[in-house]
Amino acid sequence: IRRFAREKDLKIPIKDKYHLHSFEFQLQESVLNITADVLEKPGSLIMLETKPRWEVSEQKLYLDEFKIDTKSKNLLIKSAGLIASKLFHEKIDKLIEQKVNEMFRSNLEKILSKPLEVPLGKQGIIQVAARSIEIQGMKFLEGKMEIDVVLKGYLNLNLNS
Repeated sequence: IRRFAREKDLKIPIKDKYHLHSFEFQLQESVLNITADVLEKPGSLIMLETKPRWEVSEQKLYLDEFKIDTKSKNLLIKSAGLIASKLFHEKIDKLIEQKVNEMFRSNLEKILSKPLEVPLGKQGIIQVAARSIEIQGMKFLEGKMEIDVVLKGYLNLNLNS
């Protein structure tokens, strides 16, 4: 997630006037913490905490129990933090969910369009042409995710003589 956000220079529009950018993601046991800068308000941050859940039947990530907080050097924004939290909450959780799921779909399409190659040292190479990929489960742990994947496709083994 972190790499995708940096590569794509991820910006999420909020309430017509504002954009979140410079996302940082931190995984803890069953919790995803996200911080993002408010582009139009330097020194202002949105901090989000959510419990990610993978829905196998839909092949989709959901962000449950969303909590939001704001920090700012601007006194006006600090005092409006509670109001901002309520205004942003409905839109931020769905937008982040949407962006993460778009990233997931984009990466799956890349894998399905190009064979994966696994070198066997000097002995050769294995190519796997995926026909379908299904994520059977995700566990969110401290600093990492464990993902159970079913990959169906074709295996081509090329050995050097």
